[in-house]
Amino acid sequence: MKKPYQGLETSLYLMKSYEYLSKSHVDAFKEEKALRPGINPNAINYYCAPALISLNAAVVEGLARSILVEVIERDIDSTYNQGIGQISQSILQKARYEIETQGGWEKLQSQYSTFAGTSLQSILGKENYQSMSVLFKLRNIFAHGTTLIEPIAKMSEEDR
Repeated sequence: MKKPYQGLETSLYLMKSYEYLSKSHVDAFKEEKALRPGINPNAINYYCAPALISLNAAVVEGLARSILVEVIERDIDSTYNQGIGQISQSILQKARYEIETQGGWEKLQSQYSTFAGTSLQSILGKENYQSMSVLFKLRNIFAHGTTLIEPIAKMSEEDR
């Protein structure tokens, strides 16, 4: 049976790590639930959460970058086929290099605006865009050791 991630342009090791951590996360949850029946499932099993969030962000960012690189490669092919010239191709190749090597959610948003002529927010829609922004904020919190505050009650849209 083929794995569902074989077509992604993401490192095989990254996906294998994600698969392993996901299974570990589920197993740890089952063990904890068996040891303490009746416990609130939201109160347990943060063991793998930071790594899973970081991997989610890496996969999303990598996929978004590969899509943007496809746009640039189409433009490179188009300039070549139209005989526009070496300078145009060099500029597009430099853009492709920057997209592939310069990371970060903010940088990715800027690159979409510059090279695709549209914003990630307009592509993703408001709700998905906000979800992605939260994912990358959490990734940065876990990666840089910032304090994370978990609300004990549901927050209003205004308080988020």
